Amino acid sequence: MSTFSFDFSPATTPATGSAGLQPPSTIQIVLSLFVLHITSAKIRYPLYGLLTNAITWVAIYIISRTLPSASTAKRKRKPLLLAGCILAAALCRRVQGIRAGWETALVPLLYVGLRTAVIGGDAKGRWRPGAVVTTAGLVALCGAPVMNSHDLALGTFAAVFTALGYVLLEEISVGGETGWVQLGRETGLYLSIGLTVAAVALENIVGEAVVWQGRGWAEVVMRNSGGPPMVTARVVGVGLLDAARFGLLAVLITRGSTVSGVFVDLSATLALALWAAFIAVKAAAAVFAVAGMMWWSFMGAGVQIRMMHAVVFIAVCGVLSLVYAAHARRVDALGTFDAGSAPIVSTSNHPIPKLIQEAEDRFYTMRKSQSKTLEEAVQEYKRRYRMSPPPNFDQWYYFAKRRGAVIIDEYDTIYHSLKPFWGISPKDIRTRARQSMGYRNHSTTNSLLQAYVRGGEVQIDGQGPLWMKKAIQEMLEGFMEWLPDMDLPFNIHDEPRVVVPFKDLKQHVEKAEEQISHLNLNFVRNNFTPLKTAEKAIPPPYDRTSFDGFAHQSLFPYSTMSCPPDSPVRVVSGNVTDKHSGQLLGFIANSTESSDICLSPSLQNRHGFFDRPNSLNVVKELYPVFSQSKISSYGDILYPSPWYWAHKVSYEESLDPQWEHKVEKLYWRGSTTGGYSKNGGWRRHHRQRVVTVIDANDTAKILQPNDGTNWAVTEVPRETLKELFDVSFSHVGQCDPEDCRQQRNFFHIAQYADQQGAWQWKYLLDMDGNAFSGRYHAFLKSRSVVFKLAVFREWHDEWLYPWVHYIPLSMELEEVAEIMRFFRYEKEGEQYARRIADQGRSWAQMVLRDQDLVVWLFRLLLEYGRVVDDNRDTIGFCL
Repeated sequence: MSTFSFDFSPATTPATGSAGLQPPSTIQIVLSLFVLHITSAKIRYPLYGLLTNAITWVAIYIISRTLPSASTAKRKRKPLLLAGCILAAALCRRVQGIRAGWETALVPLLYVGLRTAVIGGDAKGRWRPGAVVTTAGLVALCGAPVMNSHDLALGTFAAVFTALGYVLLEEISVGGETGWVQLGRETGLYLSIGLTVAAVALENIVGEAVVWQGRGWAEVVMRNSGGPPMVTARVVGVGLLDAARFGLLAVLITRGSTVSGVFVDLSATLALALWAAFIAVKAAAAVFAVAGMMWWSFMGAGVQIRMMHAVVFIAVCGVLSLVYAAHARRVDALGTFDAGSAPIVSTSNHPIPKLIQEAEDRFYTMRKSQSKTLEEAVQEYKRRYRMSPPPNFDQWYYFAKRRGAVIIDEYDTIYHSLKPFWGISPKDIRTRARQSMGYRNHSTTNSLLQAYVRGGEVQIDGQGPLWMKKAIQEMLEGFMEWLPDMDLPFNIHDEPRVVVPFKDLKQHVEKAEEQISHLNLNFVRNNFTPLKTAEKAIPPPYDRTSFDGFAHQSLFPYSTMSCPPDSPVRVVSGNVTDKHSGQLLGFIANSTESSDICLSPSLQNRHGFFDRPNSLNVVKELYPVFSQSKISSYGDILYPSPWYWAHKVSYEESLDPQWEHKVEKLYWRGSTTGGYSKNGGWRRHHRQRVVTVIDANDTAKILQPNDGTNWAVTEVPRETLKELFDVSFSHVGQCDPEDCRQQRNFFHIAQYADQQGAWQWKYLLDMDGNAFSGRYHAFLKSRSVVFKLAVFREWHDEWLYPWVHYIPLSMELEEVAEIMRFFRYEKEGEQYARRIADQGRSWAQMVLRDQDLVVWLFRLLLEYGRVVDDNRDTIGFCL
């Protein structure tokens, strides 16, 4: 008597067994299939997809050989066709790699269409090839706009072959005697052979006789996944779980519930998108699936229990293999990954050591070249700027030396900030400053802190918090006697204020170049011109202002008006990917270029400042406004932030552990500042994007050795790298109520973290907020490595070298996964990381002291004092 001779008809009441228990219901089988599908999909190695499928069908073949069959007659055509469909679908998905899965949504549509065209309402319908072509064509038209042709073709074919497989299985079932054991023997034999051959040929299992993924992949997978024992256990475990799944699917199809089976795959695929990436959840799902099937199997009786026992047996074997793999020792964080298609690009050497070495060469060359005497400093100044230093330059030089300044010559930021003002008359510059400072009643509008330097003393007025006024007063007092009388408008906002249209800016710069070219380098007067009596008084009230308010409004077109008409930001869509270096994965070699907005059209959709700045009052003329940071396209004059002087973010060395005691993760906690969010704008803000990218369930790109020496770009599931990161928001703000609610629901909001607790991590992420990040100096002074993601520029940028003192990150964040992987898992990686941490710390202690802020500000105001002097063409310092 056949073990599978019971009636599967839904209209028939199943026979009870000796124990009087019912066989598993259709809904129970569907739930088991759902859980098994999710479990196997989450823990499989897509790189060994064909090998996993081969193990599945070998298991099915072996089990079917041990069970008696309802029929001994061989069916040659249908099992072969079924095997061909399954093999073809597996090959298509294998070539797609980690991009496979979307085609599952097409299978129900294709199945219904093909079933109607192939078997109609009975098992003897004629094949209609036109139905296949028409349906596939419609699918292609629907999918073409959203994916590349390669993935579209492979996915469509995989869906077609899968749907045909379901149709064939149902046609076999309709034929009367089920004969599932016989079908398992025949189809299992064909697929065991076909899939094994394909796996050996295409997945580099033995000696890479046929190179498919590129040489070195087998070594990479084994080294990064715990070695052959763990890889074998995972592959075998998933293969056996899939065998159990196919066994249950056979029962479901026999009962006339093929559509349920089709939608189980689709439902499970959709559920995977919402899957929480916790190993505990995966283990619980596997245990639930096996326990449920074991319980349901004992509900059967007589002949029914035989088949369910077979299903349970292979499922339990699969889970045991996975339990072993879960407890096997891991070599590093890569775990499960798929190399996708062939390597995108490769290089003979890893780029990070080269970037570090080249940056160190430039840095040490700069240090050695610093002027050692006043005479050398004057000559270097003339060489760089084609003019004499400003009056009292000698006093600045001695002031800097007394305070232990190690940088004497690197002040190009000051030169470039002030150069356009040489194209405007000194009187116009002074008038614009007084107009902006005197608007209305001096203290409630224009968002300016006002500093009036008169007779060697400074008077602070205007807007701004008390701590800011106090800090600026203290910063200025040490060198007031050497400054001319002047009016200084300090921006109290984080955001910059001055952006000049390209045409006007070009005229200013061209006129400045002409004026500078005619300056006398040898005969100048070493003193400033006194202010006229009318200008010595505090500015009178002005009824008009040139500043426009842009708070909570889109600012990108406004911010780019100073860029050349042929620059990328003016001619290219904001949806492109910016490339600022020839490095793999977009490693930043030139931080100045990478922060140039004119070269970065994608910033329109990737930085909160350009979406809706939290507060902003902008002027479209070249007004003198001193700001703490600015975007490259803005014309503000940079100065050292009083935030640093006031130590608003402090560094407590006693709370900073030694390097070897720190947590090996990239750490960040902060709020959703960076822009004001309304109507879903937070999705375009940089901080939200950083957290989203790092926590995403998509793929990341890393570099892996391709043939022992070359490094190739490899795509891996991002979740396999999550143990390298600890990045979360701790507060949601600067948003409309609805946008705040959306962000609280979308992000994991961590508990408030004290700033001094950040020193527990080896790697610290620092990024822009509404403007510059006030944590930067404290981070650099710590024993940790600083990862810097910034578009805003500060006064110290030319003193801090990327890859020497900090790690620069692009707005694309394409490289962050590989940087962390390299530092943590490559043999020399941690040595490089510690070197950068030590160099950043020691350099910050030398050039980011309070004394250095004052030295920089002193030189800036000497330069500004000259550019607003009516006799600027004839004054200066000469030996």
